[in-house]
Amino acid sequence: MSTSLMEPRAQCGDGRILLHVCASVPDNKYNKQEVALLFVNLKETKEQTQQWAHVWYWKGVLSPQIGRHSAQCLCCTGQAGLSAFLLARAQESVLGRCMPYRSVWIICSPNQIEMVRNQLRKEGFLNSFYQFSA
Repeated sequence: MSTSLMEPRAQCGDGRILLHVCASVPDNKYNKQEVALLFVNLKETKEQTQQWAHVWYWKGVLSPQIGRHSAQCLCCTGQAGLSAFLLARAQESVLGRCMPYRSVWIICSPNQIEMVRNQLRKEGFLNSFYQFSA
C-alpha cells in the first residue's frame, strides 16, 4: 500500500484544481508531486522550489482597478494577465502536456493577498478550472 494515500489530498471533490493564495510556501504535509507553486512578483530561494510538481513565475501589474468594470470594458480587457496565465496552465494539464497537479499555491507579498484573491475570484471562466481554498 502506498504511503501517499495517507497524506492530505489537495483537490476538490468536483475535479477542479484547488487554489491557495498566501505569503509563504506550504509546509511538507502536502505531497509535493501534486502541488504547483506560482510566485507572483517575488524572488524565491532554491530550497523553496525543490521537488514540487511545477514552479512558475508571474511578473506583472496587480491593481485594484483591474476587473472593476464589465468584461468588455476597453480599460480592463487584456489586463488580467495572472488569470490568463493560470488558465493556460490548466489547459496544459487538461491536455496532458505537463505533469498533473491537484493544487496551486500562489505565493505573493502579504499586502497583495487580498488583491490577488479578489481579482481572480472575479474571473468567471477561471472558476471552471480552479476552486479557492477555504
